[in-house]
Amino acid sequence: EGNTENVLGGIYTYGAIDTTNCGTIIAYEPLSSLSYYQFKMASISFGSYSNDKGWQAVSDTGTSHMAGPADIVQKIAAEAG
Repeated sequence: EGNTENVLGGIYTYGAIDTTNCGTIIAYEPLSSLSYYQFKMASISFGSYSNDKGWQAVSDTGTSHMAGPADIVQKIAAEAG
């Protein structure tokens, strides 16, 4: 909703702890791939949508593209408007 240009959309923090945008719990996830940052994602929530079925995810900071299981991405997109 509203202006979607020049708006901060998310943050990756490497080598530091982001106390402004993150909670106090620090968790490390083992990687499930030797060639890229793939890990098991236990759950996701966005607005009133949540899913805790778990699936493999890849952290790719070189792109702004969001991909995932179609049903989950569609529900997140619907929440985002």
